[in-house]
Amino acid sequence: MYGKLLAPPAAAATCAGLIACVPVVVDAPASPSPHPSPEPENTQQTGEPESPPAEAPDLAEFQGMSGSDGSFDMHINEAYVDDDDVVTDGMGTSSRAPSGSKYVVFNVQITNTTSTPTYFDWGGSHAYDVEGNQYVDDYDAALTTCDTYCGEDLNPGGTAETDVIFTVPDDVELSSLELLSDPYTAGSPATLEP
Repeated sequence: MYGKLLAPPAAAATCAGLIACVPVVVDAPASPSPHPSPEPENTQQTGEPESPPAEAPDLAEFQGMSGSDGSFDMHINEAYVDDDDVVTDGMGTSSRAPSGSKYVVFNVQITNTTSTPTYFDWGGSHAYDVEGNQYVDDYDAALTTCDTYCGEDLNPGGTAETDVIFTVPDDVELSSLELLSDPYTAGSPATLEP
């Protein structure tokens, strides 16, 4: 395509009396429209449309949920964020969450469903936030809080109450939970999602 003069011929004639007249050449459409067209809207999409960020369920929604990993039936009695970042057994032993972190506590009723004495061990359960980040339960914090059950064998049908505790950053909200009674086994965890 060839360039055209910007000024119409009448304007070009006006240039004759000036000291210098420099024509300006630009690329122009082959057939100019008598009506100017509006600026085109930017319709280019940059990936998926933005959706609002997922919201984590309220921890209270975990209460009452149950599942099994094949060795233990597990029932969530209570779920909460420790309000002072210090967990204790009520008898003088305590643990403080690291700066910028909080303890999320799941009080769990466990029942041995096997035919042999079995123990529930901490360190094999995981929690997830809405972005899919995984957090392992805090073995030391759970051991600190054990007051009635501290990992002993439970006979078949035996039941106990224990805490599964996660140390997570202050701004993290948990959205799902995988409870596993033995971190050294390849068993399937009980997955709980409100």
